[in-house]
Amino acid sequence: LRGVMVGSRRKLRLGWVLVLAFATSSVLPVIGILVYGYRRNQAAIATNLDAQLARDTARHIHQIGEVVEGVATAASIVREAVEAAPALFHTAQGDGVIWRAVATAPQIDALYVSFEDGHHRVVSRIDAQRRASDPQIPAAAVWHASHIDAFAAGAARARHRRFYAAWPGPPVGAYAVPTTLDIRTLPHYVAAKATDRLAIVDPVINPDTGASVMSLAWPVHVGGAFTGIVGANLTLSALSAYLRDNRSSPHSLTVVVDETGRVIAHPDPAATVRVSGGRTELAHVGDLADPRVAEALAERARGRVPPFRFVSAAGAELAIAVAPFPAAFGKRWEVLIVAPTDDFVGDLAATNRAVFGLLALAVVAGLVVVYLLARSIAAHLVRLSGQFNAARRLSFQGGSLDRSFIGELADLEGGFALLQNALSSFAKFVPVDVVTQFIASGQPAAPGVSERPATIFFCDLEGFSGQAERLTPERLLAQLTQYFATITGAIAEEGGTIDKFIGDAVMAFWAPAAAGEDHARRACAAAIRARRRMEALEARWRAEGHPVMHVRFGLHASPVLVGNIGSPERLSYTAIGDGVNVASRIEGINKAFDSSICVSEAVVAALGGRAIARPLRTVQVKGRQQELMVYELLALTDTTDPELLPRPGDLELVRLGTVAADLRGQGDTAGAVAAYRALLDAFPDDQVTQALLAELAPG
Repeated sequence: LRGVMVGSRRKLRLGWVLVLAFATSSVLPVIGILVYGYRRNQAAIATNLDAQLARDTARHIHQIGEVVEGVATAASIVREAVEAAPALFHTAQGDGVIWRAVATAPQIDALYVSFEDGHHRVVSRIDAQRRASDPQIPAAAVWHASHIDAFAAGAARARHRRFYAAWPGPPVGAYAVPTTLDIRTLPHYVAAKATDRLAIVDPVINPDTGASVMSLAWPVHVGGAFTGIVGANLTLSALSAYLRDNRSSPHSLTVVVDETGRVIAHPDPAATVRVSGGRTELAHVGDLADPRVAEALAERARGRVPPFRFVSAAGAELAIAVAPFPAAFGKRWEVLIVAPTDDFVGDLAATNRAVFGLLALAVVAGLVVVYLLARSIAAHLVRLSGQFNAARRLSFQGGSLDRSFIGELADLEGGFALLQNALSSFAKFVPVDVVTQFIASGQPAAPGVSERPATIFFCDLEGFSGQAERLTPERLLAQLTQYFATITGAIAEEGGTIDKFIGDAVMAFWAPAAAGEDHARRACAAAIRARRRMEALEARWRAEGHPVMHVRFGLHASPVLVGNIGSPERLSYTAIGDGVNVASRIEGINKAFDSSICVSEAVVAALGGRAIARPLRTVQVKGRQQELMVYELLALTDTTDPELLPRPGDLELVRLGTVAADLRGQGDTAGAVAAYRALLDAFPDDQVTQALLAELAPG
């Protein structure tokens, strides 16, 4: 055969020819592709890293703003109470109102009412730092309340401290010390009085605890005249804990600094303070044990524009992201993230090393297989020495094997194309019943919405985070599964669309395509069913010794946009619009009233007298200027379903509640208070009435 020998000149054997051809045509290009892919992946990861760090800085700024807003809101509520009854806060009865505001936000270190006459009343938490600073604090004390006498007391003016193990309850210790403290000289008091609006001042060191705090103050007016402030101290350790628990990567560092380089928040609260000249003050970035922040700021001072990367003095490549707080925040603070790029590309390098190792093994195995296959082909050629042209057609050209191979490939390609189209369409849609119509049509999904009248439904578990911390993962999963099954079952029975699960919250909506469908009634029925079934489930949990999780609902009826939202590659079937935001806010209003199902006046109007719902009061939800009336939904009238019928006392509760709400709406506060008290006489355990009465008659 001329393929083996020609005269006396020896030729390369077919096996070795194929091995060399395989090596040069496959192995080397694969290695080149891997190197190219590695570099492109590094570039893509770097781009994604910058985007992720930008998202993280924005998220941190938003969260810190929420923390400060929560403190300001709590202080604002107390301000309303002070302006309504200033004399109350010259007595110990005012402590209870202040305590309730402090208890709503763990980041509040202290909340206080200070008057122009020198009277000052404060409630604060007792943490380890405060306890260490005052040896007279009883070991069992958890809360501290004190007041300072008005200036009229003269030389007898003193600060009267009281300590409580629980609130309300008798004090577990008390003492008084003379004082000449003038709260009116504090920066936030001065700023609130001068600007006549919320004042937030730069962080300082709390002399009682040695920790950094930020103070804010609302001005208080009585009869149109400035009479004092309601102030609060926000402990910055809460911001440090948030930064510690929300790292961008395992070895990243996130800090908040001001324009002078002072450290406002750091994952380690102790790093935010330093002792200089015998006095405690906020630390500077140069004081940090970790030099990366100072190096990053020095690089920026040289003209680098974030985001950027540089090699630190320790030899590690660092990615830097910096974002300022919005001007509306009132502070020239910045969030700075320093992240080693190895946190993001280290796994890629390890993966590529593993891929190269596996490739080497695959190449050796491939070469062996190719060599053996070549020997088999060569042996076949030797047996078919007279049929060279036929041997050439063995390269997948003609023959039954060739046809069989091509046929299978065609079937595979056709089947995969159909599967790919079906799966890509399915992945773009939620819920499944919406996706099926697109799969059946054979057409890919595309973005598109339409405006429809709808009722939006939100529900959420009360105190879920605290419960989750105390439960084992197995118990938590079991109770959440029962809770979601109860809620989704009620929604499904009434034909609602479950939009999404947001942690322990559920969003659903009723937005019929055809006009005339009673979407508000269906949504209300679903909420009532879910609430009553949850009551039975809570009773079972209680009997079994498990923690009880109470659920709250919020409903609002409004035209919204319904349809496929997103891009051609990724879609979500959802509802968007102002109505969705309002429904979410209404769900949160349950906290203020201690109610279970809050609905807007639009929902009650849509039911046209079929809802048994008592009016609560008008509220202004976040993001809206116009107030709306909120109702507590109890039952429905147009049904024989026992799950939806009113319970004993519901009708009387609504009747008396309506009288009280009408008096309140007419501005007759005294009449409304009397009506609420009459309502409490009839229903002494009604917590909603208690909350409404407390708003009008604190204490």
